[in-house]
Amino acid sequence: MKKHTGIFLLCILAFTVFSCTKNNLPELPPATQTGENTFGCKVNGEIWLPKGWGNYPKFSEPFYHLSASGLFGFKARNNKDYEITEIFSLELDSMFDIGIYVYDSIVLNETYSNENGIYFIPDTLYENYFEITKIDTENKIVSGLFEFHLISVDGTTSVVVTEGRFDVGGVYVY
Repeated sequence: MKKHTGIFLLCILAFTVFSCTKNNLPELPPATQTGENTFGCKVNGEIWLPKGWGNYPKFSEPFYHLSASGLFGFKARNNKDYEITEIFSLELDSMFDIGIYVYDSIVLNETYSNENGIYFIPDTLYENYFEITKIDTENKIVSGLFEFHLISVDGTTSVVVTEGRFDVGGVYVY
């Protein structure tokens, strides 16, 4: 009887181990500071990750104007289904050091266009922020966190962006 119980338990264990499937749900990238070229956030609670395709990279135009303006920006795009593109275009003005930047202390221009071709701009009724966690001009890395509320240009649709993070390497510093 013990032999049959052991075989039965072994079969149950094998069934349990082999019947588990890997979770293929998307996850936000970790908030790194090493120039990994990662970007991710939640848009209305759904994970949004950039995805390149063909000549359209997931990141483009990262720059940091180190002199007078302190302007930093880049674009992250998600080329869904090779035809529909969603783009975050982020620019932060007067960024000279690590820290938290909110709308009342900086100029923050972000636009988001969704798969329906609707453009969104900052909703100034909410406190929107960027937290710059690393600026490394020698190694051309800028990293940070962000959260903001956006509203469609016509004022009919809103978007809430939470848990945002980016780690951009290869930043053009001038």
